[in-house]
Amino acid sequence: GAFSGSLADLMGRTGDWKCTFGTEGTGFSSSGTTYVSGGKIRADFTSYIEQLKQTIDNHMIQDGGFVYVWTSLAPQGFKAKATLGTKEATTQFNAQGVNIDQKYNYNCTPWTVDASVFALPKDITFMGQ
Repeated sequence: GAFSGSLADLMGRTGDWKCTFGTEGTGFSSSGTTYVSGGKIRADFTSYIEQLKQTIDNHMIQDGGFVYVWTSLAPQGFKAKATLGTKEATTQFNAQGVNIDQKYNYNCTPWTVDASVFALPKDITFMGQ
């Protein structure tokens, strides 16, 4: 069903969910899929940024008190000891140019958990805490 809120709001839901979203603004559009299960969350979304004339793939996982972010722009990712929805997380990700408090309208369906979804990519080096 429909759900509106930030990634932190979404993660606060009980149950296992697969949610899709799409959003458009001035000079950009973004769409993707988010998976939620037992305090873990993964978001995969593709953004088109007109200024850069570029499509960027963004990925984010929160698991066990760490948040991991990586994009198609770099072989390095960023990790922070943080929890989505806290001021600390917001500040850290804003510094990386990521607004994790952005609210989206999601369309959510129940999901049969696949643990591999929450596995970190082997080819990305995560810098940070």
